Amino acid sequence: MIIRRYAQHIRDQNWSAFILDIFVVLIGVYLAVVIGQWDAQRTDRESANQSLTFLHQDLKDDMEQLSVILTKRAAMSSTLEQMIEALLESPVNVENVARINQKLDILETPTFFPNKSVYKLMLENGQLVNLQDKDLVRDITKLFDYSNNRNDVYSYLSDAYHDAILRDTRHQYFDRSNETLLIKSELELGKLRSGLAAQKAYGQGYSDFLRNTLLPAYMALDKKIESYLLTHTAN
Repeated sequence: MIIRRYAQHIRDQNWSAFILDIFVVLIGVYLAVVIGQWDAQRTDRESANQSLTFLHQDLKDDMEQLSVILTKRAAMSSTLEQMIEALLESPVNVENVARINQKLDILETPTFFPNKSVYKLMLENGQLVNLQDKDLVRDITKLFDYSNNRNDVYSYLSDAYHDAILRDTRHQYFDRSNETLLIKSELELGKLRSGLAAQKAYGQGYSDFLRNTLLPAYMALDKKIESYLLTHTAN
């Protein structure tokens, strides 16, 4: 139909009509491309927002995990302090020390393992760039690529020192069969106290990082994502 019209215009030498038809076709093609691109961008944004919803839930789960971890680590720190104080008594109450040591055996010093699967998926699929708030993208990247990398380092050091101290101090000076304190001199007692103090200090350092650096960063990002989702997924 269109080709016949072009041919007729040429035969009639109706160049104005010919150019007009060409212009109409070009406008139609252009509008189709623009609408297609707009629709693709809208689909990409919706997909990114959906993934951001999952990331938001990951953040909330991580904050709950951090709360539990900090509570458990605080219990360990407090009990280590009790042990140090008990070992400062003269004479040392062996039964009390054994009781506290048994408590230490069942306490945990968990490390934080953040959920990174959704973030990695958004990064690999290019969904982060489809978020309309570039400051939010920067904050997300900073948390996962910087803060959580620092957490990996701190948690490794905390675990390594914790295991070394347990091996070289507390377990060295206790008979695990009957919970007897194997201390033969004041020097050994001092080494045990120093080891426990070091264990407490390293654990407290990691806990401080989680409480004062990582958790506030998670809370701040959680609020920003929540605000973004309310604005961009209102329908």
